[in-house]
Amino acid sequence: MATERRADLRVPVEIYATQFIDDRPFRSVISDLSLTGMHASRLVQPMWRSSRTIQLEIPLPGCSDSIWTSADIVYDALDPFFHGTGLRFKSMAGFHE
Repeated sequence: MATERRADLRVPVEIYATQFIDDRPFRSVISDLSLTGMHASRLVQPMWRSSRTIQLEIPLPGCSDSIWTSADIVYDALDPFFHGTGLRFKSMAGFHE
């Protein structure tokens, strides 16, 4: 799966975001961000998803605006407490790109 790995520079961040999986909101924390994707973690909880594409709302620090984007799930990583997800940006408004 080496082709799935982001080659872009990753910026360590700590931003709270909301993942919408099958129209259900899940609070998550973004821990690294690049031009093409990000890693998000949320508490482990039962869920089922019908697609590998999710929607995200990412609040912009210091203002009331948010970025809305869709992303493809590249991988899932589970531990006893957190569900980590590698996400590749799929589409977003040109203004936010």
